[in-house]
Amino acid sequence: MFRPVQSEPTPSPRQSLLEEFLAARVTNRLSSVFLLFSLILVTQSSLKATTLPAGFTEQQVATGLSGTIAIAFSPDGRLFVCEKAGRLRVISNGALLSTPFLTLNVETVGSNGSNGLLGVAFDPQFSVNGFFYVHYTVKATSTVPAHNRISRFTANGDAANPNSEVVLLELHDISVTGHYGGDMHFGADGKLYVAVGQYDSPSSAQLLTDFKGKILRINSDGTIPADNPFYNQTAGGNRAIWALGLRNPFTFAFDAITGRMFINDIGENAYEEIDDGIVGANYGWPQSEGFTSNPNHQAPFYYYARDQGCALTAGTFYNPPVRQFPTAYAGKYFFADWCNGWIKTIDPTAPGSPTEFATGTSFPMDLEVGPDGSLYYIEWHGSNVYRIQYTAMTTGLQYYPLPRPIRLLDTRVGAAACDNPGLPLTANAARTEQARVTCDGITIPANAQAVVGNATVVNNTGAPGGFVTLYPNGTALPTVSNLNYTSGQIVPNAFTVGLGGSDGAFNIYATSGVNFIVDITGYYAPPGTGGLYYHPLPQPIRLLDTRPGQTACDAPGRPLTGGASRTANARLTCGVVSIPATAQAVVGNATVVNDTGASGGFVTLYPNGAALPNASNLNYSPGQIVPNAFTVGLGGDGEFNIYATTGINFIADITGYYSDQPTDTNGTGLLYYPLATPIRLLDTRPGQVACDTPGAPLAGGASRTQAARVTCNGITIPATAQAVAGNATAVNNTGASAGFITLYPNGSSLPTVSNLNYVEGQVVPNAFTVGLGSGGAFNIYATSGIHFIADVVGYYAL
Repeated sequence: MFRPVQSEPTPSPRQSLLEEFLAARVTNRLSSVFLLFSLILVTQSSLKATTLPAGFTEQQVATGLSGTIAIAFSPDGRLFVCEKAGRLRVISNGALLSTPFLTLNVETVGSNGSNGLLGVAFDPQFSVNGFFYVHYTVKATSTVPAHNRISRFTANGDAANPNSEVVLLELHDISVTGHYGGDMHFGADGKLYVAVGQYDSPSSAQLLTDFKGKILRINSDGTIPADNPFYNQTAGGNRAIWALGLRNPFTFAFDAITGRMFINDIGENAYEEIDDGIVGANYGWPQSEGFTSNPNHQAPFYYYARDQGCALTAGTFYNPPVRQFPTAYAGKYFFADWCNGWIKTIDPTAPGSPTEFATGTSFPMDLEVGPDGSLYYIEWHGSNVYRIQYTAMTTGLQYYPLPRPIRLLDTRVGAAACDNPGLPLTANAARTEQARVTCDGITIPANAQAVVGNATVVNNTGAPGGFVTLYPNGTALPTVSNLNYTSGQIVPNAFTVGLGGSDGAFNIYATSGVNFIVDITGYYAPPGTGGLYYHPLPQPIRLLDTRPGQTACDAPGRPLTGGASRTANARLTCGVVSIPATAQAVVGNATVVNDTGASGGFVTLYPNGAALPNASNLNYSPGQIVPNAFTVGLGGDGEFNIYATTGINFIADITGYYSDQPTDTNGTGLLYYPLATPIRLLDTRPGQVACDTPGAPLAGGASRTQAARVTCNGITIPATAQAVAGNATAVNNTGASAGFITLYPNGSSLPTVSNLNYVEGQVVPNAFTVGLGSGGAFNIYATSGIHFIADVVGYYAL
């Protein structure tokens, strides 16, 4: 064992634990500040209300603990908790064992509360040898001052052998200010890594003559690996130094998949840092704090200023053996700030702004991902252990139609919209769009969880073809798409997109720099006044077809009049299907058939009785057939208007409606459950990634049955789902002739409706809502053998 010898200041008199801990993080604070923070601690604890993204819940795992400092999972799945007073506690099968696993005689007086039992780690061969390691403060005697130590013990079931201690490394005597670090982990190389803070000597962080402000690396028996970076430059115990220039590396973590190491270094007065753990690195303290351009110093992976928090106490990678969170969180780094009580995520592969995950925690001390895939954390005040799990949306949402559509976004220069940046989208980047807004006298409220509307790509920028994906803010870019476009093209598509749980925003990702328009027709929110239930029709109906000689509920036999609005009645009985008088909005698919010689233009659907809004549902060119899904509110008379700029033929198919009745002639009304992140349910193309990958095109002239109640990529569409919403894309790269696609519930006959029209060589997207029939499945009918993609964004259930 190695013990550096030096003189240390006399420890300060004992303070309250709260004051001690605060002082350990930031020096030179006045006693009045200590008192203020103590009051804040009590207040925050009593008002604790953790806010999480939609679909996540928090459970208290254990109480009855005291002064919790660190947590770690043993290889057999038990959760171990370090208490400041020297007790190592065990949570086994969800219960806190009454007898401590190990009790150490630790020094708890002085050092501003940083001393005690600081960390625990488990040998990679724990199941065979029972070895575990602790970082603790040895109690002072008449001859030996209090100092920190790394020791190995041997486990025996739910208790340790207290006589099995093997001292591996004696660290420094405790100091006035604390700042000891304390965390320990085994790396993928089988070596034990130890975080040591600066104690009370900032300048020591730059020296190779002691352990202060360093990451140490030792073998499991306490010897020092000969391949340590400074092995040949140092002597004795200092050969254990693996990296230097840190202030208070309170915690660190290894990615179980990549082996990458992130160090959470608590700053002094300016910045908190997440540092890449790199062999031989010098992180610059005390010359550098936060960003540095010094070529001799390793700049942080990410840092933040004191206006965002004051102590980066915890961090962990999300790559468990069993992933419980949605795929969007795979590989993300979760980190927590002690003062502000938030937990955020950041993508280790793409440095940038982090995403808020949780707020309202009460002074988080440590984070760990459990073998069950849940996120666990401990709080300093209250000393509780919490588990965060993904349970999906447990409360369904109702639909709230807007009085009229609003144009939320139009990136084109000088265009009228709630948000008009005047610049195209940035290629291969996500734009975050706030949806909970008040605009043009219409409000989308703070409890909105998803929005429904129409998106339009206007590729007038000279950009190449590509695609657009809409997804909730706070989640990773999913393998789905909403719109596909080519050079010079204008392409509309309806959408439903979930909103980020904390900020009510969604992201818009485009592969090239196109202009983009977003119109909103309604939103989903928890049930309340004005909320509507979704009623899928037993089978879709063709409400309107203006073409001569066609079969439909309404078949006028002549095109729409250009520059005028046509009124369509939606509350009707057609064949065996009825849409009742209580319907307040309808859902379906619209198709422009421009076979009249008319020029290009657009179509807008809006409630009867409302003024023509600055919005559109369909854009078309001469000779073109263009489909698009829609949701449109109805006027008090049950009608909606169809406005077309030129005289084209038009088809409207209805798949369901919204009403305030929980039950009517079509059965029980459904609530909407947005998925945490969209999933690619089906992709028929060979070699693609999806829940279902048959690797062969659809068979022309036949129906494929697609199961929708599935679990895929950590997302579940449950057995209660009665309908699904999403986006369909026809990829006609098979040489097949032109045709159309119809989606309809399994078990019902093929209806006279369509969802998609395509021509040879074309890629055509369209949103859809389809009821599920027998076996929780829907059918996909194609007139020719094309490839097909189905992405799902949510489902409807009782």
